Amino acid sequence: DIYDAVIERLEELFERLTDEQVKHMKYSVDNTLQEIRGYSKGEFMPYIKTGVELIDNHIFLTDKFIMGIAAPRGCGKTRYLIHIIRSLIENNKKNDIAIMWYSMEDSDNKIIRLFAAPYVGLTDNQMQSKNYTMTDDELNKVTRVISKFNDYNIDFVNRQDTMNKISRNFAKFTRKHSDKMCFLIIDNVMLIEDLYNAGYSSQTAAEDKIAASMRRIITKNSSEGIRSSIIFLHHMTKEMESRSNAEEAYRPKLAHMKGSSRFADICNAVILLNNPGMHK
Repeated sequence: DIYDAVIERLEELFERLTDEQVKHMKYSVDNTLQEIRGYSKGEFMPYIKTGVELIDNHIFLTDKFIMGIAAPRGCGKTRYLIHIIRSLIENNKKNDIAIMWYSMEDSDNKIIRLFAAPYVGLTDNQMQSKNYTMTDDELNKVTRVISKFNDYNIDFVNRQDTMNKISRNFAKFTRKHSDKMCFLIIDNVMLIEDLYNAGYSSQTAAEDKIAASMRRIITKNSSEGIRSSIIFLHHMTKEMESRSNAEEAYRPKLAHMKGSSRFADICNAVILLNNPGMHK
């Protein structure tokens, strides 16, 4: 009896879901024309301007977008990500952007120092007084610059979590900022707890779960009228840095991304960073 009741209820839910998803061509045509007119009159933004030439001219960041940034360790992934986010905030109204930043490697203090570095002309180590003593003028400048970040709409999470917890936390975050363009930042995806959970049959199964969850987050938010995007950082395999790749100046390829191809598959765009100068 319980089984029959559950099946009956599920069938009702699936029928309702199908009715919501099936749209006649006329509806889609009308909706598309309305969208095109809105773009031409400037009523809708066709994409979110970041101020980063590569992204604005070639990638066109929009809502429902997943972007991966992959590079070997020490190449500057986090600094490049900070450059993108800082430019994104500065090229839009601050009240239009909301960011949940999962920083599983670096503290929020370090991220803020890296935000400030280009404006104050000091390195992260110098701001921590490592083999360096700041002058009073430098300290005052750092204080002024970092104080300006108070109105940046960023929530930091400095811990490793499972993908389920990340999804739940971002869902709460987007409900609170439903009128804004919401970004989920994951630094880095290989530190998500699912990858260390013995409950999965294989590493690939855990990666599949994470990738599917990211796409599900975007789809669910879109169905609820919430604009959202995900940017995650990822590492490269040692093969990229091998001697066999030296002839191409250690050029990164999608095949060099760690784990299965699933992370690349779910992305609308992947930026592969290369810094040949870091190799001997």
